[in-house]
Amino acid sequence: MGVTLDKAAVKKCEVFGRNVVAGYAAGRKERSKALFVPGKPTIHDNWQAQADARLAELAFIRTAGFSDDYLNWSDKCDGSHDLKLHNLRIDVKSSTHPRAERLIWPVSKNHFIQDAADILVAVKLKRKDDNSAIAELVGWVGRHTFMQKAEVSKGEARIVKGTKFMMYDNLSNMLDLFHITRIAAAAAGSNL
Repeated sequence: MGVTLDKAAVKKCEVFGRNVVAGYAAGRKERSKALFVPGKPTIHDNWQAQADARLAELAFIRTAGFSDDYLNWSDKCDGSHDLKLHNLRIDVKSSTHPRAERLIWPVSKNHFIQDAADILVAVKLKRKDDNSAIAELVGWVGRHTFMQKAEVSKGEARIVKGTKFMMYDNLSNMLDLFHITRIAAAAAGSNL
C-alpha cells in the first residue's frame, strides 16, 4: 500500500527533524540518545534520518485516516511508541534502503520490548527528485506475535548480532490494522 507525501509534508517533517536534533543537542532526549546501536551511524545528530522516520509515521497516520496531531511534534522523547490511537500504542519502523525486507527491532532496545508498543508497523520510504516522498506501508505485527516469531540476527546481512527481526512477507496486511484502529476509535466514541 503506497502513499505519496507532498512537498509540504516533506518540509514539515524536515523542520521536525531539525528540531529533534536540536532537542538532542540541548539534552532533552538523553534517554533516547543512549539507545544508539553500536557499530551503526548515530541518528541523534542526523536531521535527515529524523525527518525520514517522521515521514513514515505521517504516511501511516494519514493513511489510517487520523489527524497529524496524533503525532508528538515536540523535540522531547516519545516514550516507547510513536503514537497512540485509542489505547493502541503504535511504533512505526521505517527504512530508506531500496531493498529493505525486514521489520527490525534494534538490539539496543531489546531490554524493553515487553513494555514497548502494542503494534509495530513497517514502512519503506523513498524520496523523490521533486522533494516529495513515497511511503510503502508494508505490513504490521502485534508485539506479542513479534516476540514469539521474530528471528534473531547472528550478524548476517549487515544486521547487528542480537537484533530481532521479521521478514516483511510474514507481516499482516495493513488493511486489517486500519480496520482494528477504526473499531478502537468507535469503541472510544471517536467519529472518523
